[in-house]
Amino acid sequence: MNLRSTSLTGSFSVPNLPSDRVQARFKAQRQKSEQTRKKNKNTGGRTPKYLLSSLLKCAVCGGHFIMSNARDYACGTHKDRGDHVCSNNLKVRRTLVEDKILEGIKHDLLTPDALALFKREIARLTTEKK
Repeated sequence: MNLRSTSLTGSFSVPNLPSDRVQARFKAQRQKSEQTRKKNKNTGGRTPKYLLSSLLKCAVCGGHFIMSNARDYACGTHKDRGDHVCSNNLKVRRTLVEDKILEGIKHDLLTPDALALFKREIARLTTEKK
């Protein structure tokens, strides 16, 4: 039975179904969406608001340092679950942490040798794409 044009009675008919090509495109889009959803599953659906959120680790419990207020990073486990889970009550100014880490990155990565390597790699990638 061909469902694309079958009439059951004179009073109603089965609507025409999308073409095979349209169905294939829909299926491919649905699979792509599912893969994206699976890939992003571990992100919690939201990206961090602050530069180093979830990248800093607590030396006591291994939990993430998060913004505990408008100015400071602190252990999220201690903040959310208390002293009985993590005793680390250290708070560090966001500006201090970000400045120190960015200073280290600039010092280590923005050397003349590193910049020359970066330029060579960009040139190589650019010529590969042509």
